[in-house]
Amino acid sequence: MPAEHTVPVLIGLVVGAAGLFLQWCSLRARARAGLLRDLPTVPAAAVSVGLFEVQGRASATPVLLSAVSATECVLHRWSVAEEYRRVHTEVRAVAGGRTQTSTRVEQGWQRIAGAAELHAFDVVDESGGVRVDPVGARLELQTFHSEVVGAGDPRYHAHASAAQVSGSTGRRRLLDEGITVDAPLFVVGRARWRTGDVAAEFAEDPEAPLYEISVRGERAVQRRQRFGGATALVLGLLITLAAGWLLVRAASGADGQLDPRWGFLIAAVVSAILQLAGWVLVTYNSVVDLSKRVDRAGSTIDIELQRRADLLPRLVACLDVERDHERGVQTALASLRAAARATAEGLPGEDARSVSEPLAVVLKAYPGLDSDASFQQLSRALIIAEDRIARSRATYNDFATSFNTRLDRIPDGWIAGRVRRERVALLAADAFRVRPELCWS
Repeated sequence: MPAEHTVPVLIGLVVGAAGLFLQWCSLRARARAGLLRDLPTVPAAAVSVGLFEVQGRASATPVLLSAVSATECVLHRWSVAEEYRRVHTEVRAVAGGRTQTSTRVEQGWQRIAGAAELHAFDVVDESGGVRVDPVGARLELQTFHSEVVGAGDPRYHAHASAAQVSGSTGRRRLLDEGITVDAPLFVVGRARWRTGDVAAEFAEDPEAPLYEISVRGERAVQRRQRFGGATALVLGLLITLAAGWLLVRAASGADGQLDPRWGFLIAAVVSAILQLAGWVLVTYNSVVDLSKRVDRAGSTIDIELQRRADLLPRLVACLDVERDHERGVQTALASLRAAARATAEGLPGEDARSVSEPLAVVLKAYPGLDSDASFQQLSRALIIAEDRIARSRATYNDFATSFNTRLDRIPDGWIAGRVRRERVALLAADAFRVRPELCWS
């Protein structure tokens, strides 16, 4: 290839790579939108390890105050931006030994100060709450305060020092945003077990497909993902078509042996193959991931059932101890009463008052079953276990319904059939009516 054609070919390859990259980004955005569509919203108390989405209200202790507007919130961030206007003058030589002067005006905003307080908070609903660590999440926040102030305003220097930007116009933009207490929230991401506690929390995970905290709701997040995917797809197709035209035109040379319009056709065919292969890949992976989530939800039920099975013998053993203790107390009381009544008052024999002291000792040693710490602790644990089992079953049915719905869609069901994925049965009441039998010895 002649040297004069090398640069256009390289430019065409770079442009084509950029177009294909945008198309790949569109596939990822549409895959995230599909994930949000397929992922069921679960109660906050039903979150365990894995990818979940919840909706609830923000709660935190202690409550924070935003820096600019002093709004009560669970997290916030603020920034100060300085407006600038710079005039650039360029002088360059032209033909005939003359010079030409051009002026270019650059105007915009430059951030000069800002900070954020991103502490863990809770998302609560009717079932309970779940902890959320916002570090690393994509945040869609409420705007508490947004205002442009001049140099004469006292707030101009309240959060940043004197003008730090060259070409400053003497105006600053104050932005304060965050999440207010009790604000409705949508959270989607990967949950993990909290350190030192049998409770889950949302936290950053590099392997998670997305981690978002939004005050706008699930539909807004889905729309943003779909819009981003569509925009990247259109731009990617246009850039790929332009790259095909450039490559064919550069390869044809000056003699024009090839019509550059063939470049459009080749680029269109390559893009179509890429989109088809990408769609098949995304659909297959999403069906497999959803199937794995159903399996994990089923295993969570088994874990909770095992936890209940471990609690019941301990509760029975606690009651056995209380029963034996009460039997001994009642036996001792009967013996003391008999001894007290053995000799009438004023007659020779054992004095009834002699048994008052051991009787007081026995009475003090008599524990109430309702106030026994071990029994109360085990009872609370059993109630929590039953609640967790019920929530786990409901979560399993939500994931199973989402999976079955995905298989019923066309053409997703065709791909699922090729990979031997079958519908899963929902848990019915008859499937868990059996109650554990307690043996009182």
